[in-house]
Parts: sequence; C-alpha cells; structure tokens
Amino acid sequence: MLAAPPYARLGRLVASPDVMATIPRGTLSRAIRSHAYAGAAEDGHFQTRHGWECVVFFLRTDADREETRIWMAGE
Repeated sequence: MLAAPPYARLGRLVASPDVMATIPRGTLSRAIRSHAYAGAAEDGHFQTRHGWECVVFFLRTDADREETRIWMAGE
C-alpha cells in the first residue's frame, strides 16, 4: 500500500471576492493541493504562485498555520 504524501496544514482558507468570481473551482482545488504539498517541508510561512488563463494568483500560509490567503496579482 502506498503512503499518503505529506501535506502541510493550511488552517482556514480565505479567498478574495475577485478570486472566487474569476478562478474556476477545479483550478483552485488543484492550486490548494499543490500549495499544501509544497509547504510540507517548509518551516514558517510559505507562498506559492499559480496561474489560470493569464491570471496570476497566490496562496500564502502563515507561519502558525492558522490561515491561508488566496489573492490575485494586483489586489
């Protein structure tokens, strides 16, 4: 049996209204999964950059892992 990959704890997810109106849910889900996997080896806060049809958006998890914010470039 394969072990589940390590994922970072992300806490509460908070997305801007523009992100929710612009980025498709499937794209957000993949970005969140990728972000959690990337942060599994990190100490402190970590941030990842993602894109969808020329729209750049970011995910940032605080060092205390209480909250992950999602926003688009320029917000």
